Amino acid sequence: MKSRLSDLTFNIMLRMVANKRLSRGAVYSEDFREAHQFKDIIEEGFLLVGVFDVGDYLPFLNWLDLQGLKSSMKKLQKKRDVFMQKLARKITARSKGFNQKTLIDLLISATDNHEIQSDSNDDVVKATAISMINAGTDTSSVTIEWALAALLQHPHVLSKAQEELDTHVGRERVIEETHLQELKYLQAIVKEALRLYPAGPLLVPHESTEDLQCWRVSCPRRNPTAGECLGNPEGPGSVGETHGIRP
Repeated sequence: MKSRLSDLTFNIMLRMVANKRLSRGAVYSEDFREAHQFKDIIEEGFLLVGVFDVGDYLPFLNWLDLQGLKSSMKKLQKKRDVFMQKLARKITARSKGFNQKTLIDLLISATDNHEIQSDSNDDVVKATAISMINAGTDTSSVTIEWALAALLQHPHVLSKAQEELDTHVGRERVIEETHLQELKYLQAIVKEALRLYPAGPLLVPHESTEDLQCWRVSCPRRNPTAGECLGNPEGPGSVGETHGIRP
């Protein structure tokens, strides 16, 4: 299930960003090869981000790069940059007379029209496209997986969701975007999954601009801080039941 969800979310993001598809039925197509190469680059990036780095805990050893992480990241960046540059050029050449616009098309148009100010238009396009896929692929598949696990643990919630789908959509039709506004219970399940299982429980690290006091903890100026968005939904102060999904 995990691999299928990962492929699904990657396909959706890749089609939005570059109109490419990781299709198992077209293994020898150029689109498949490019999509598979892109997926390998994304997975390698996630792997390097999650690796334990000795230099993070012993800063005086950081310059030695004992594990070779810095050199691996530099190699990955060069490979990713070459791939994205090639992809952007292909999309630019193809977009003439092509009605279906991708995110890269819109970014190129915005930079060319000076709607986005930057010293390097190519860098803006490549960095934004990579950020969208990085942020939207793994987080979405993990959240869907947690939501499905929660539904299996709470059959009564799953049953009510099925009843709502049968009522508003039926079993002979496929769910479309226009149906979502009628599926209130399903929307509540999604919100509960995001509340209980946020894909990123810690926010991006920030740096305090001045000395401050947070819950009896002193944070000096220029101190790295990481905010928590989980909000302790199962702890004291929760309303109603303290365990499980509550749409």
